[in-house]
Amino acid sequence: MTKRERIWAAVHGETPDILPYSFWTHLPGVDLDPELLAEHTYTFYKSYDVDLIKTMNNGMYAIEDFGCEIDYSEIAEGGVAKVVRTPIHEAEDWLRLKPCSVHEGSLARELKGLRLLLEKVKGEEVPVIFTIFSPLTTANKLSGNTLLQYLADGHGDKVHAALQVITQTTCDLVRAVLELGADSASVVDHVHTGAILVDGLGVGDVGNIVLRDRQHLAEDGIMIVVLTLEKYSNQLLAGPDIVSRGFVYVRESEDLMGEARAVVDKAVGDCLDRGVSDWGKLKNVIKDSLSDFIWKKTKRDPMILPIIMEV
Repeated sequence: MTKRERIWAAVHGETPDILPYSFWTHLPGVDLDPELLAEHTYTFYKSYDVDLIKTMNNGMYAIEDFGCEIDYSEIAEGGVAKVVRTPIHEAEDWLRLKPCSVHEGSLARELKGLRLLLEKVKGEEVPVIFTIFSPLTTANKLSGNTLLQYLADGHGDKVHAALQVITQTTCDLVRAVLELGADSASVVDHVHTGAILVDGLGVGDVGNIVLRDRQHLAEDGIMIVVLTLEKYSNQLLAGPDIVSRGFVYVRESEDLMGEARAVVDKAVGDCLDRGVSDWGKLKNVIKDSLSDFIWKKTKRDPMILPIIMEV
């Protein structure tokens, strides 16, 4: 099978001779020169014998002609391109965007790189897919990653007008890509996010409260206070006992732990003498009294977890 036949078979649920594969990368600096980009892409294809070629376009090409200024000065030293000026600073700026010509500027540069690449692979029966950035991705970059804020502030009509302009340019680019002979265009999105926590089998599902508790535990440790009350009389039968983890080494801090137990014992005794039977109030008193004592003694703030058992 040729590479094109192999891809066709896999897509249509037929059995190819071997499993087709492909991958791609980015070529910072090189991707600003159409000739170099075509040459490096072709070399990459030959070196790894991929079954389809996805063009490795400059990541900023879709926004340059709309008025973004890009600083490429750090590329040579291993840095990244940076957007230093965007055309969207206020809501009215969305209405000032105009369609871009595919025959000049960064769009023409990318099309030239595609044309040169297609000339190199002519007759090799390998699919070539051109990278297109979605209008939403382009709009977000043009506004310095603040697109959602404009929508939240009630400027959806202006953003929609700009998206129509961007979409027109995107469609013109896709037509030019297909006219040059590329097999298809791959529409990609860039999503601006913060850090994503991978926790076991969960991805991004750990909330801020959980992270705050983990940080608290990591910094100051935990003290667990255990006591037992008689079910009907509410008398203290056992405890309070204190277990410490990540706070102090108990064998070297017996005096401190003894004083802490005395503080909790007094606080619990005062509550029971006043007839306080609500466990929630009792736990809060234990937390507050022990926390104040520990802070005065150590200037540390461990997590305090009271456990009340009833028999």
